[in-house]
Amino acid sequence: MVTSVWIGFDDHRRNLGHTTASGAIKDQISGYEGGAKSAQPAWDAYMKSVLEGVPEQPLTPPPGIVTVNIDRSTGQLASGGNSRAEYFIEGTQPTQQAVHEVGTTIIDNGETHELF
Repeated sequence: MVTSVWIGFDDHRRNLGHTTASGAIKDQISGYEGGAKSAQPAWDAYMKSVLEGVPEQPLTPPPGIVTVNIDRSTGQLASGGNSRAEYFIEGTQPTQQAVHEVGTTIIDNGETHELF
């Protein structure tokens, strides 16, 4: 099964709105309209309905795909925090470990803030 939800206008010159919550309507959408606020609730309701009673199945990568934790800053192998799991075709995953020097600048907005 493939499911898609689209929210928008047929006229590309129109943008989804920007609104402010008044507090008068429960769960009122506010801010810029987007998929998570507009399309996702429709998709969630539909999927709950069509998948009712269908057992969950584990998602397993196909053969030749490996999962590796990478460092978000460098894209190299994670050595601690600031990591996320990414999928790679086996043999293309990073092989070098991420190294973060003590005192590495973490913010650069004209001011330097040292970690230690």
